[in-house]
Amino acid sequence: MTFVITPYAVISAVTAGVALLVATVAWQRRRVAGGASLAALMGAVAIWSAGAALEYATVEISGKVLWAKLEYIGVLTCPVFYLLFALEYNRLERWLTRRTVALLFVIPLLTLVLTFTNDWHGLIWPSITPSPDGDNLAVYDHGVAFWLSTVGYAYLLMLIGTVLFIRGALNLPALFRRQVAMIMVASLAPWAANLIYVAGLSPTPGLELTPLVLVFSGIIFAWAIFGFQLLSVAPIARQTLIETMAEGMLVLDVENQIVEINPAAQRLVGVAAPVKLGQ
Repeated sequence: MTFVITPYAVISAVTAGVALLVATVAWQRRRVAGGASLAALMGAVAIWSAGAALEYATVEISGKVLWAKLEYIGVLTCPVFYLLFALEYNRLERWLTRRTVALLFVIPLLTLVLTFTNDWHGLIWPSITPSPDGDNLAVYDHGVAFWLSTVGYAYLLMLIGTVLFIRGALNLPALFRRQVAMIMVASLAPWAANLIYVAGLSPTPGLELTPLVLVFSGIIFAWAIFGFQLLSVAPIARQTLIETMAEGMLVLDVENQIVEINPAAQRLVGVAAPVKLGQ
């Protein structure tokens, strides 16, 4: 197997490193709602991007196909982990049963089997040819299984997850709405790039823009974690706070940071400036 270093391979490798770093930080905060699923999501992104880097660097078509198949471990699981992240972040634990999670992985697992046996049936990639523009890229034609699973099923899960984040944002304080906005930007940007790819609108034939955009998403997630306390301040539904009660109510997360404080508690604290969430 022959390798050549290209700009696309370098950018994808950097993307994998950033995703792995964010996954590590999220795993360290796995006790907070959304921590474990975000770590899994970014781990899947790291697999996808690392596979893309090796695919872009490999010269032979047979080698590119091998790395593309390994990429699909991340490609097919990213949408599932995104939905689990949305459910966990919004505290919808009743949907996070073992049965539900197992069912969500059925289609990705079957698609992965079809991917690794594609040489027998061509349901994922009917044909794979070198890019006419060079750049050490390959052009993948897409079969019926690709459109039903990698596009249809994946986009459905992404849509549900996005709706959940929007739903949650409407009932959360301003701090949490900024979190949700950053999550949505970081998640939807790669899928917009993926839509360009599957629609055949890539500027260079065979160039899959999604792994290249994922480095942007990794940076946004890191910014949210370190700058806006994503996963350090867990969202609590507003209806659980009784604004008018005479007793002071102070809610802390697992790291002893304030996630809610009612007016009575504010008065009891007796400081000039309002107590801020996250302190």
